[in-house]
Amino acid sequence: MAHVRMHACTYTHIFMQQLLVKNRGTVPLCIVRPSIVTAALREPEPGWIDAVSAAAAVVLSALLGILKFMPGSPDVVADIVPVDFVVNTILAAIPAVMNQVCEMCLLYRETQRVRS
Repeated sequence: MAHVRMHACTYTHIFMQQLLVKNRGTVPLCIVRPSIVTAALREPEPGWIDAVSAAAAVVLSALLGILKFMPGSPDVVADIVPVDFVVNTILAAIPAVMNQVCEMCLLYRETQRVRS
């Protein structure tokens, strides 16, 4: 069996999800794991964001002319998702969570592949 090295953030997410599932008892549980969250596409208005961090910081730096070059491959896809998509996923999951059987755990992996 091959040894797989996990990124610390990925490991802690998996670890915490397993702890939540194991110890939740009969409490309904839904885990929403968005990829890289960025500015809103439509709601509350296009481009809205509450903090400039992660992907938004890179985009803002490029728009302001601070970031002039970013090494990479044109074949790479940026795995980002607008914040309004994440919120809508959470809201849509509420009825499913409230009606779920106690043995189940729902996991929503929110991604939107975008060519950079």
